[in-house]
Amino acid sequence: MITDAASVRAFLRIDDDFDQYDEVIERLIQEVEAHIEQIQGKPFETDASDEPVYPAGYESTAIYMVGWNLKNRHGLQNIRIGDYSQGTQEMIQGYPKDLTYRIKRYINVR
Repeated sequence: MITDAASVRAFLRIDDDFDQYDEVIERLIQEVEAHIEQIQGKPFETDASDEPVYPAGYESTAIYMVGWNLKNRHGLQNIRIGDYSQGTQEMIQGYPKDLTYRIKRYINVR
């Protein structure tokens, strides 16, 4: 995996007393890793032992994405009530663009 629950808790300064949420964090890490692959448009490269090789900076990006999932998880981009409307930040794959800007995208040219 791109990171682990202990690293997420340490990086996001989540108290060690909350380790009962590690199972949820681990599932979110797997979900985030799949989303990163979707955003970049290709699977992670692998080494000789077929283990994924993660580009520099992707672990912290994944941790921020897990943190966003733990805190937000709303998915609302715009709210409209009558004549009142409020927009939120641009989203990519369900995450704010500010969190995903470090993910390099690959485009297949045909």
